[in-house]
Amino acid sequence: MPKAIARYQTIPLSLFLVLSTALAYSRIATHGFVNLDDTIQITENPRVLSGLSWDNFLWSFSPESWAAPLTWLTYTVFFEIFGLTASVFHLLMLCLHIANVFLLFLALRNMTDAPLRSAFVAALFALHPMNVESVAWIAELNNVLSGFFFMLTLLAWHAYTLRSSWQRYCLALALFGLGLMAKPAVMTLPFLLLLLDYWPLGRLGYGRGTEGFRFTGMPVGRLLLEKVPFLALSLVSFVSNIVGAGARMGLYTGEIVTFGLRVQNALVSLVKYLAKMVWPVDLAVLYPFPAAIPAWQTAGALIVLAALTVLALRAAARHPYLPVGWFWFLGAMVPFLGIFQAGVWPEMADRYAYLTFIGVFMAIAWGVPAAMGERRLLRGVAAGAGVVAIAACLAMTWVQAGHWQDSRTLFTHVLSIIGHRQGAFNNIGLAIAHNNLGIALHESGDRQEAVAHYREAVRINPYYDDPWFCLGTALAETGDQPGAAEALRELLRLNPSKANAHHRLGTVMVSMSNHDEAIAVFQEGLRQYPGHAGLHFSLGQAYLAKGNVGGAVDAFQAAARLGHGEARQALVQAMATQRALEDRAADLTSRVHAGDAGASLTMELGDTWRRLGRYDEAVASYRGLLEKNTADIRALFALAVAYADMRDYDRALQTLETLEKNQPSNPEVAYNMACVLSRQGKTGEAADRLRQAVAKGFRNGELIMKDPDLYNLRKSREFIALMKELGAGT
Repeated sequence: MPKAIARYQTIPLSLFLVLSTALAYSRIATHGFVNLDDTIQITENPRVLSGLSWDNFLWSFSPESWAAPLTWLTYTVFFEIFGLTASVFHLLMLCLHIANVFLLFLALRNMTDAPLRSAFVAALFALHPMNVESVAWIAELNNVLSGFFFMLTLLAWHAYTLRSSWQRYCLALALFGLGLMAKPAVMTLPFLLLLLDYWPLGRLGYGRGTEGFRFTGMPVGRLLLEKVPFLALSLVSFVSNIVGAGARMGLYTGEIVTFGLRVQNALVSLVKYLAKMVWPVDLAVLYPFPAAIPAWQTAGALIVLAALTVLALRAAARHPYLPVGWFWFLGAMVPFLGIFQAGVWPEMADRYAYLTFIGVFMAIAWGVPAAMGERRLLRGVAAGAGVVAIAACLAMTWVQAGHWQDSRTLFTHVLSIIGHRQGAFNNIGLAIAHNNLGIALHESGDRQEAVAHYREAVRINPYYDDPWFCLGTALAETGDQPGAAEALRELLRLNPSKANAHHRLGTVMVSMSNHDEAIAVFQEGLRQYPGHAGLHFSLGQAYLAKGNVGGAVDAFQAAARLGHGEARQALVQAMATQRALEDRAADLTSRVHAGDAGASLTMELGDTWRRLGRYDEAVASYRGLLEKNTADIRALFALAVAYADMRDYDRALQTLETLEKNQPSNPEVAYNMACVLSRQGKTGEAADRLRQAVAKGFRNGELIMKDPDLYNLRKSREFIALMKELGAGT
C-alpha cells in the first residue's frame, strides 16, 4: 500500500481504537479496589501509604519489591498526589492500556505498511475479554506499565533497524530496561525481537537456495550479537526475581507441586489459552491448580502443540508471519508456565495472556487474507467475520469489566465459575474466593453470611490461615467469643508467628474475662514481635483488668515508646493508681514492721503487692501471716492465688492441698484446685476436683460456666460429661 494512503488511514483507525477501548472499559472508572492484592500492594501497604521517601525508594529496588521498582514507585507517586482514590488508579490503568493499543498499532503499521491489518491486531488486543483482568485490576499495574515500555521498545527497535546508530540502540535498550523494572516477565522480548527480524523487518530470511534451505539476509551472528545486551538485562532481571521470590515466600521446585505435574499443566494450559482466545467464556481471576491431570489430556495437548509447531515451520518460507506469530505466543508464555514457582501457581491466568496473544493475532490478521487469496467473496466474508469478532469482543469486555466493580461482585462471579472445582490442588483458589467474598460481606455488615463463607474456606482448605483469622474476628463481633477463640487458636497452631492473631486472641480472652490466658497470649506475641505497640497496649489493659497495676504501667510505657496513640493517657492513669498503691504499701509496710498492724492489715499489704505485680513481696506477706497461724484460711487462699498468678501452679496446688487437710469439707478448696488444674491444661483432674466441689456443696453454676480459670476445662469432653452427670445440680 502506498505510504500516503497508509498515513491517511492512520488517523481514523487510531481514533477508532482509542474510542472503542475507552467505551469498552468506561465502567471501570467508578469501580473500587478489590481485596485481592490491591490491599497488599496499595491500600494496606505501609510502603505506599508512607509516601515518597529515600527509604521507600531504596526499598523498591530490594528483593521484597518483586523486582518491580518502577511499579512500586508509580503506586507511591499516585498515592502521594491523589491519595487512595480508586477512580484515579483505574484511570491510570485505562490510559496505559489505550496507550499500549495505540503504540502497538503504530509499531505494526510502521513495520508492515499494512494499517488495516495492524489495526485489526491492535483492536483484538484492545478489546479481547482475556485482557480485562490486566486493565480492571489495579494490582496488575505492572502488566500494563511493562506493556507500555514493551511497545515503546518495539518502536525504538524498528527505528534502529531503519537507521542504525548507537543512540537509537541505547534508547531501545533503556526502554527495555524500564519495562523489566515494571515487570520482569517482559524478559522474553529479545527473542521476540529476533522473530521480528525475520518478519516483518526482513533482516533475517529463510528459504530455498541453490544449496537447499538456508538463512539469508543479515549475518545471523550479528543479529544475535546485538541482542546480547538485551539478554544480559533479562538475565539480571530473572535472577533478581528468583532471589526476590525466595526471599518473600520460598521458591518451590517440586516439594509442593511436583515437577512432572507442573510440566503437564504447562502443556495443557497452553492449549486452554488458545481455546479461551477463540471462545472467551467463564473467565475468572482464579483458576485453581489441578490436583492431577489425566494422561490423555497431556498427550492431546502435546499432539496439538506439536502439530501447530510443524505447520508453522513448514509455512515459514512462504508465510513467515505464521511461525513468527506462533513462536511469539510460545516464547512470551514461557515466564508464565509455572515450571519454577513462588507459592502454589495457578493453573492459568487471564493476565498472562496480555502480551502473549499478540503473536496469534498477527498470524490471524495476515494468515486469513492469504488463505482467501484473491477471491473477493471469501475475503469479504473474512472481513465481515473480523468486524463481528471485534464487536463481540467489545460487548464481552464490557460485561467482563462489570464483574470487577468491587470484591463482592468479583468473587460472586468467581465462585459461579470455579465453585465446583473441588479436585484442585489444595483447593486453595476456591478457598481464597470464599474467604475474600466473606471479607467483602463482612465489611458491608453482613457478618452471618461472611461467617458462612469463612467456614466454607477452612472446610475446603483447613491449612489456609487467612480465613481462620477472619472467622475468629467475625465470630467475636457476633458475640460468639468461645467460637472466636477456637478459630484463632487453630490459626496460631498453623502459624504461630502471626502477630495479629496473638493480638486478636488476647483481646477475645480479655472480653471473656480470661485475663491470665490473655496475658500469656500477648506475651507470646511480644516474644516474636517485641516492637508491636498494639500488643504492648493490650497487655497493659489485660494487666489492669486482672488488677496488676505494676504490670500495666510497664506495658503502657513500652506502648508509649513505640508511638501507640492511646498509651500515654492510659499510662498516666495507671501510674496515678500505682503511686497510690505504692504509698499505701509503704504505709502498711512501716506499720507491719513496727508491730502495730494486725492480720487484716498484713493481708491488705499482700493484696497491695499483688496489685503492683510484686508477687515475691506478696508471697512474703502471706507467709508472714502463716508463720503466726498455719491454719489461716484467708492467707492460704491468698497465697495459692499469688502462686497461680506467678504461674507456679505446683506450689499453688501444694498450698491448696495444705488447706484441704485443714478443711476437708470446704467446697471452695476443691473448686480452686479445679481452677488451677484447668489452667495447667489437666482437664481430667480438673473435672474430678470440680465434681468433688459440687459433691461438697458448691452450687454456683453461673460461676462454673463463666469463670475464666475454667476455660480449658469447659472446652473439654470431660466438662460436657460432667455437666450431663451433674444435671441441674449446679
